[in-house]
Amino acid sequence: MKYRCMQVVSVPVNEHGLCVDDIHPESRLVYVTPSHQCAVGVIMSEPRRQQLLHLAAEQSFWIVEDDYDSEFRYRGDPLPTLFSQRPQNTLYMLSFSKMIAPGIRMSALVGPKEAIRQLARVHELTYRHLPIMEQLTLTHFIEHGHFMRHMRKVRNIYRRRHAAMTKAIVATGLSERFTLSGAETGLHMLLEAKPSFDEATVTSLALEKGIRMYPLSQYGLESKRKGWVLGFAKVDEAAIEEGIERLAEILLHK
Repeated sequence: MKYRCMQVVSVPVNEHGLCVDDIHPESRLVYVTPSHQCAVGVIMSEPRRQQLLHLAAEQSFWIVEDDYDSEFRYRGDPLPTLFSQRPQNTLYMLSFSKMIAPGIRMSALVGPKEAIRQLARVHELTYRHLPIMEQLTLTHFIEHGHFMRHMRKVRNIYRRRHAAMTKAIVATGLSERFTLSGAETGLHMLLEAKPSFDEATVTSLALEKGIRMYPLSQYGLESKRKGWVLGFAKVDEAAIEEGIERLAEILLHK
């Protein structure tokens, strides 16, 4: 068995998604979340997607497309997946943890048959006890139409919570002082501050007032961007409005 010493190299992200020009020329695998960039929330533009696909073909590297929450889209039509455009060297990942429940801890991987076969062999060595009953239950859930009914229900719930958070951020004036992004898709959005902002202090103050949010600086290896990831999946509309009002008191009077 060969051991490959792989080095993780960060790539910046802007308003159009992953900056393809900054991908290291010796890269063998590129991990992307084009449908909803974690954590800044931007959607990779179609020109940027085509640039990535062409570069992958030229330099023969693999693309890992993590499509973790694109089922929840609130504005516009979804863009085609990278896998649908170049399946021969793309591995497409999706998670049932966000679509059904966090505790299910199941996901799926789609790709070329030979690549999946080799990954399955590795999987057998690293995971000796697969959740067979959970997989069979999920299969039944999908085949009998329960999954689609569930998705229609939760989409409506998340759409209302998404609207409540967006409306509260605008109503409190936070959107005038900070940049709101990532609000088209997914279960979180980003409230971005200037790089000089004291992100850690605000995070601690918010927690003291019962608001849990996640500082952006923890999501990047080298980025100097500051802000907070705001999730709304498990909070009802009334709690979202109250939480944003408390947050505004902290941020607008700091």
